[in-house]
Amino acid sequence: MTRDEKVNDNRLNRKNASEQLATDPAAPAINLIANSGTNNKTIVFASRQTFGRLYPLARTIGSVLTMPAADLVPEATRTAWLNDLTSHGPFWFIADEGSTTEVREEGRNTDAWISDRACKVDSQWAGTAKVSRFVGTNNLPVQIHTGATFANKIQLVSARLSTATVGPGGTLCVEFDWQAINVPPGDYTVFVHLVNAQGQLVAQSDLMPQGGFAPTSHWKTGASIADRHGLILPDNLPSVDYTVRAGFYRSDDQSPVRVTQAGSVLADASGIVLTQVQLAP
Repeated sequence: MTRDEKVNDNRLNRKNASEQLATDPAAPAINLIANSGTNNKTIVFASRQTFGRLYPLARTIGSVLTMPAADLVPEATRTAWLNDLTSHGPFWFIADEGSTTEVREEGRNTDAWISDRACKVDSQWAGTAKVSRFVGTNNLPVQIHTGATFANKIQLVSARLSTATVGPGGTLCVEFDWQAINVPPGDYTVFVHLVNAQGQLVAQSDLMPQGGFAPTSHWKTGASIADRHGLILPDNLPSVDYTVRAGFYRSDDQSPVRVTQAGSVLADASGIVLTQVQLAP
């Protein structure tokens, strides 16, 4: 093969690889992140296989990592890795549901593992990939002294917050301790909303408990459930006080779940007030 033939052959191989990547059923996940309008585009892949396929596309928009495999890395090392990652800010997580059974299971198990140790903000589908965002816990030092009962089925026992002061573009994590008084009749979505003094929504997380891995319809009477939710604040928020509100709504029709607090039924469907946070300059 002549030098010119080798050059043409390499060009053809690159063209074929580019076309194959563009048609990958999980590739829309990268486009979603690229067009998200967020500054932090650290991307973590659940599996090495998906990482290998999409890395050439993902590396053009941000830092690209693959989650240390549970069968290769000790639990303590994985936890330390995750804590270090979240200390640098939010990250995107990609799990390909359209791949092999092994890759699907690895993605679901890793998603559940992270959801139990970090704070999921949201999840959405892009092609065959489930794309989620996570933030760190900051060890949840702020105790929230409030309680409530939802639909006479779920009791809020306690809650904690990652910080009471946050900067523009910063993050919050709320951890709830729920207790099932009775088995809820269906699936409920937990909402955590940050609102301004006018009641306008500025940041939110709406997810089933434990990042979707502990649906309320599967709870057992008397069970205790620890549940974390993350918020990512916009960069341009004014430096004033904001209110964190939380509650449940039915996952099927988004109808509000009745709240009882201090012996009274709340008429407001915007949930209970958890606490105030201050936005620092």
